[in-house]
Amino acid sequence: MIFVFILLALTITAGLFEYLYHINSVKSVPVRIHVNGSRGKSSVTRLIAAGLRAAGKKVIAKTTGSAPMIIFEDGSEEPLSRRGKPNIKELVDFFRIVRKRKVDAVIVECMAILPELQKVTERSIVKSTIGVITNVRPDHIGEMGNSLKEIAEAISLTIPRKAVLFSSENRFLDLFRKKAQLLKTQFNPEELPFPTAQEMKSFPYLEHRENVALALGVCKFLGIERETALEGMHKAEPDIGVLRIHRIEEDGRVIEFINAFSANDPESINVIWDRVKKRHEKKIILINTRRDRIIRSKQLGELVAKKMKASSYLVTGSYVRAFIRSALKAGLPREKLINLEGNTVEKIYRTITDFADRKTLVFAMGNFVNFGWEITKYFTERAEEIAYSVEI
Repeated sequence: MIFVFILLALTITAGLFEYLYHINSVKSVPVRIHVNGSRGKSSVTRLIAAGLRAAGKKVIAKTTGSAPMIIFEDGSEEPLSRRGKPNIKELVDFFRIVRKRKVDAVIVECMAILPELQKVTERSIVKSTIGVITNVRPDHIGEMGNSLKEIAEAISLTIPRKAVLFSSENRFLDLFRKKAQLLKTQFNPEELPFPTAQEMKSFPYLEHRENVALALGVCKFLGIERETALEGMHKAEPDIGVLRIHRIEEDGRVIEFINAFSANDPESINVIWDRVKKRHEKKIILINTRRDRIIRSKQLGELVAKKMKASSYLVTGSYVRAFIRSALKAGLPREKLINLEGNTVEKIYRTITDFADRKTLVFAMGNFVNFGWEITKYFTERAEEIAYSVEI
């Protein structure tokens, strides 16, 4: 019995010591930025880091987007190796790395999904001096909430105490403002400095103005000149899943492959679709599904049937019947739907090229993880022009 008591006491002491060490690691960084939201977290994290680097600040960032990365002071990147599923405990190890490098600022993309874990991430691990909320979209329904309001409430759990909060989400500004006031946090200190159309053209990929505005707002608050911050952002390496258009020429035909995999909720996908759908008359939509994302598959099936008019709809991945049933029920013509579940990437590519006209737009959407990444890699390796940009 005494041995058990001693063991328990040692465990508690070790845990307390580890937590105190973590708090000291956190406090060793004067500027801590926590980026949350449904879409655009990785992009905003990278943009803020790039803007601060351009001004000579020592910055380390951590993303958890299409591929989790640590971005170091010189802009170099290192993939984050994981054993099993993502766990917020990896942030503790991240801050140990940060402490040793004595940086000016750290930017962290929120990796938690469940509301209670989002709160723990902010209150106990990151303790940010600046919070950022990109937007609220119908993603992770059930895990984060069953409505946009509930999802917004979940995301608001990362608003920091006695700090500063930036957000470009107009629908829930009042909610975020009230939450910030309760926490004695300043909300949107100034009007967000949206980039001009000309400034957006300098990005070598399809970036969203709201993302750039948030990053510019944070940089301005930290005393960085707009031109300096933008110069760094234009040169920054984007997330692997960032929205890009890849131009492929084969047998006298031009195929524009749009990688929209990272925008996997209906609202975000529809925004992108509206911006690019007029590029070519012939359009093929490629959907990649996952067995563990059945609700999302059903949402996407209804979306393409009602709002995304195309010549053909190619479905791949796993458990595609959830998508197919939803799409057919919503009115999608069966003859336009092609089930490619179980086919190789090569077969999918060949099917698309066989269907393509002289100029064809291929819109890839759904899930990026695993097979979505393989599809993207296969197409981009055959692209003559990468990051073929359009004004958005």
